[in-house]
Amino acid sequence: MKTFAYSLILTIAATVGGQAWAEEAQSAIMAGAPVFVETYNASDGAALAAFYTEDAALLPPGGARVNGREAIAAFWQGAMDSGLVINSLTPTEIMQSGDQAVDVGTISLSAPDGSGGMVELSAKYTVMWKQDSECV
Repeated sequence: MKTFAYSLILTIAATVGGQAWAEEAQSAIMAGAPVFVETYNASDGAALAAFYTEDAALLPPGGARVNGREAIAAFWQGAMDSGLVINSLTPTEIMQSGDQAVDVGTISLSAPDGSGGMVELSAKYTVMWKQDSECV
C-alpha cells in the first residue's frame, strides 16, 4: 500500500510539474515570437543568435545545415543584409512532452525582388524547444 501511495504521489507531482512546464513553454513561445521578429528586423545577427542554444542547428530550405550559435548568427546576418524582412512569426500549434516542446507555425516575409521592389512570401516552420537552465 505504501508503494502504491508513493507511486501515486510521484505521478501526481510529475503531472502537475509537466502541466506547469507545458503552460510555461506555451506562454514563452507565444511571447517570444514577436520579440524574435523585432530582434531580426533590428539587423543584429549576434542578438538573434542568442535565442539559440550553443549547439542549436538550423535547417534552411534548399541549404546546408547550420550548426552552432556562431554559424547561426552569420546565417541570419546574411539574410538581414540581403534585405529580407520578417513581417510576422505565428505559432499555430505547440506540442509539449517532457522537457521538450515543438512549435509549428507560419512566417510572413518580404524579400527584395531584384528590381527595387519587395515580394511577399509565406512559409511554415518547425522549432524544437528544450527546457534548460538558460531558457525555455
